[in-house]
Amino acid sequence: MSKTETLSIDLIRLDGDTQARIDVHSDTVDEYAELITASKTKWPFPPLTVYHDGTSYYPADGFHRVLAAAKAGRASIPCDVKKGTARDARFYGMKANDEHGLRMSRDDRKKNVVWMLDNYPDMTQENIAVNAGVSTRTVGSVVADRKTTNRQIADFETSETQSPSPPSTVTTPKKDAAAKAKAAAAKAKAKAKAAEEKLKEKEAAAVAKAEAKAAKDKERAEAAGARQKAKDDAAEAKAEAKAAKEAAKAASLTTDGQIKNIKNLIQQHIGKLVRHLADLHQLKPNRAAFDSSKKACSEIKTW
Repeated sequence: MSKTETLSIDLIRLDGDTQARIDVHSDTVDEYAELITASKTKWPFPPLTVYHDGTSYYPADGFHRVLAAAKAGRASIPCDVKKGTARDARFYGMKANDEHGLRMSRDDRKKNVVWMLDNYPDMTQENIAVNAGVSTRTVGSVVADRKTTNRQIADFETSETQSPSPPSTVTTPKKDAAAKAKAAAAKAKAKAKAAEEKLKEKEAAAVAKAEAKAAKDKERAEAAGARQKAKDDAAEAKAEAKAAKEAAKAASLTTDGQIKNIKNLIQQHIGKLVRHLADLHQLKPNRAAFDSSKKACSEIKTW
């Protein structure tokens, strides 16, 4: 059973030896960080799987996503929380990392074989091969190498107890081993420091790249908005011109119709007016008034 929770990154322990890989891939961390930054508040990946032993949260998979989230400035991330120990998380992570995300290398798989041999001594080589995603031949090879190494260590310790102490001026194998271990530790420390500096440089480059992209996106958005506004203004002006043209046409048709109706009305009444004037002339003969009325009628008719 598991439940999805949003956990603070500070609660997720990366030091519990639950990483199924030999190394973290900085390029993958950078790529994931860019995706997280581009997604803003939305989480672009599946939730992490973590195991909770009642005190600590151990990631079973998603180490690259945790580091990328921290690099992108995320304070929390969604997680599928299961009950279990750090060992449970490590065992789950071997198969989960092989099913999605960055594929595990051959060295990663051998590391998991060694881990299972140490933590599950009763597990058969066939089951170890299935869980580590390797062949039984590879498991047998790792077992044989471990036996050879253990035999060499036993022979060395036996010879140490049987042989007399060498003079102080002679370097013993144990001192050689200590010196080599010290040199290896110094080399690892230097490598870690160089990796850290490289990670900081990539982080700064990623921030600059993100800022440049954001500025470019803003510029594109503003240009697109201006183009759309100009397009909308042109469409509105065109619509207004069309409406004005149609209104003028309608007004013109209305005026012409009114004039035509007036002319028809005058034509109908001119005859009646002439007859009335003639009758008036007969009753009160006045040649000048008749001629004047007739001229007015002619003008009205012409108009």
